[in-house]
Amino acid sequence: MNDPDRPKVLLAEDEQVCSLVVKRLIEKAGYDVVLVRDGKSALRELENGDFYAVVADWMLPELDGIEVVRKVVARPGNKTKAFLTSVIDIPAAREHAAAAGAQDFLPKPLTPGVLIKALRAEAKPVALKTLEGNHPMTRAEPWHRLPLLSARPISDILGTEVTVELATAVADAPVRYTCGLVDATNGSELTVWAVARDSAAISTATAMLGEAPANVQEAAEALAEVLNVVAGVIKTEFSKAGFKFTIVLPKRVSAADLKAMEKGSFASIVTNVTLGESTFTLGFTAASASAVEMRVEDLREGFVLAEDMRNASGTLILLPACTRLTATAVQRLRESCKGRSVRVHVPLASVA
Repeated sequence: MNDPDRPKVLLAEDEQVCSLVVKRLIEKAGYDVVLVRDGKSALRELENGDFYAVVADWMLPELDGIEVVRKVVARPGNKTKAFLTSVIDIPAAREHAAAAGAQDFLPKPLTPGVLIKALRAEAKPVALKTLEGNHPMTRAEPWHRLPLLSARPISDILGTEVTVELATAVADAPVRYTCGLVDATNGSELTVWAVARDSAAISTATAMLGEAPANVQEAAEALAEVLNVVAGVIKTEFSKAGFKFTIVLPKRVSAADLKAMEKGSFASIVTNVTLGESTFTLGFTAASASAVEMRVEDLREGFVLAEDMRNASGTLILLPACTRLTATAVQRLRESCKGRSVRVHVPLASVA
């Protein structure tokens, strides 16, 4: 039974073992703990009771921890201290937690000394702010969470825990894949890419398939599918920020292709993904909005491209090599793009 004289702490954590360990640590420090497993449940508890503090994991289901913290801090007359926890301890994560109004960012695994010191510390003034950049994509909230957004789907698809941390350099390796996200409306392109040694690709494929791949090519294709899943999650998150991304299927690229992509990019985030003793590099590159090239045969959503182009404002090059378009469809595309700086290129051989 809860003691009315003990301050209450709301713990929002979906990992079962972690939540029980942290709950016990907080209780031993003299607090009562209310445990919830997702962000929306956390907000409901906060509406129905007074809490001394809330400790929220970043990657919560339903509503992530950063939004829980922001909503707690934004309440009129708020006196609840908010803390954000995550396995990814990188400068961008700490910066984003501070912008949401968190009292402190607590990297996992949480140690008793750090956790209790943070809870008992005197509350400091906080202010909500928006992190700004010079490119529409980097100004969007999901950009700052890309390492976090990628961690959960990779863990899910591989069936094992992975760690993702910021990297400063990319070592050359034979397995290289890219997966693109193209927004014709905003003229933006986000490329998700992976670079791995053969051994790392094989380890990834083994975790994913439950058995060793037949060869390195099969391992590389498994890594490509991981990129595909990550891109799907990223697309969903950026759609909440107003982007209309179309996914370009993963393709194998050369080292020169990656260097050219990096040279023409506006901004990049590079991370190392570690599972067991293997590590591969996962990167995110925001392209310049001056021109976007889209190839219909690479698009997973197929003719969704036609709808994307109706409100396009950038320079687009349509190269339908494998997709056959009727003459009527081609004419409709051309007319829908009139008055905009859009170039539609349709090889005659592709017109049925």
